[in-house]
Amino acid sequence: MAQCMTLHGKGILRVITGPAAVRAAFDPAIVDESKRPVRYEVKAIWDTGATGSVITQAVVDKCTLKPVGMKKVRGVHSEEISPVFLVNIELPNVGFRNITATLGKLPKGTDVLIGMDIINQGDFAITNHGGNTVFTFRCPSSGKIDFVEEQKAGRAPVKLPPVIGRNSRCPCGSGRKYKNCCGKGLH
Repeated sequence: MAQCMTLHGKGILRVITGPAAVRAAFDPAIVDESKRPVRYEVKAIWDTGATGSVITQAVVDKCTLKPVGMKKVRGVHSEEISPVFLVNIELPNVGFRNITATLGKLPKGTDVLIGMDIINQGDFAITNHGGNTVFTFRCPSSGKIDFVEEQKAGRAPVKLPPVIGRNSRCPCGSGRKYKNCCGKGLH
């Protein structure tokens, strides 16, 4: 049976973040609850452009992690060698054991980056119906999501959103012009 999680955003989100927890790697089937490693609750960012998961120095320190190796990391502007750690990453209702996470720098307030090493283990979907982002994930993959097939089968017709002018009021309800709000940088 698939484990599932859903995150609801207020308005259209530009970045998908949510709660997570990290521990040093262990097998929950054989390690008693009282003897499990320290659990560090964090904010995670989901990134389909990242090959693997990333943790910050704060996670390494809180969980007293020891490196298990080194890895060449390619970023947008650089390439460097970084230590890697073996961790368990716990998301709401979904857990992943023995994830090789690379040490890296993340946006302020974010201590974990969920990369394609985790995303590829399940089904990932984002909708923006009604002007609010809903992100959902299930693991393992348990079905095909194909909007074109649904439309051809006569289910869930796709409605195109109205065209929003640059100088129109933003549909998110902020009162600002679209070009200065949710449409910033799109035109």
